[in-house]
Amino acid sequence: MREERPGAESAALFAVFFVLGLVQAAPTITTGDAGELAACAATLGVPHAPGYPLFVLAARAFGTVVPFGDWAHRLNLFSAACAALALVLLADALRRFGAGRAARLGAVAVLGLAPLWRRQAAVTEVFSLHLLGALLLLRLVAAAGERVLDDAPAAGLGLVFGLFLGDHQTLVLILPALVLAARARPARLPRALLFAGLGTLAGLGVYAEAPLRSAKFPPLDWDHAATASGFRRLVTRADYGTLS
Repeated sequence: MREERPGAESAALFAVFFVLGLVQAAPTITTGDAGELAACAATLGVPHAPGYPLFVLAARAFGTVVPFGDWAHRLNLFSAACAALALVLLADALRRFGAGRAARLGAVAVLGLAPLWRRQAAVTEVFSLHLLGALLLLRLVAAAGERVLDDAPAAGLGLVFGLFLGDHQTLVLILPALVLAARARPARLPRALLFAGLGTLAGLGVYAEAPLRSAKFPPLDWDHAATASGFRRLVTRADYGTLS
């Protein structure tokens, strides 16, 4: 039986989908929030609620390390990279769950070639990074296996969960799926929830970026989060979106 090489498979998947993203990436600003998000990444500003601090920091780092073209184009490439890496994590999670090569590559192809996925991988938006966070959680659950409710894996899941809430708050919708992973060892659940909660609080520390940058009066500064009331309004979306 031919031995599987997960590292080679992951590298090949990333290369294929990132090159596809490079080809499809918009060359400059597109519609929606693209201009605002690109400007905030370039200047470390604070975009509209809830501020998307993880996106701003990660996109700024990517655009600094990959200085090709203007910031709009760099962030389109950032979306392509996040989308490609998310598919790598999906394939690895499915492999750890026991899926054969044909099944997991088929699943990756169906998702990665879907029109909506391809659109989000070609423009500046928060959703490619959002999907990367969701699939990283899935991969961590798969890697932990029966140890998922032990202290370290639970804290790690919480940390990643809290951190990626700094990209998009709808990540909370993945919680029911994560709770299902605890069914095998319900007695461990209270302690696991404690460690996961502590990890989540640590991850949410990424939101400190908003008041710290707001205090510097960047060109884009939604709600001026340097004040307590401004920070509360930003994070709770009091002036924008669901709760406005």
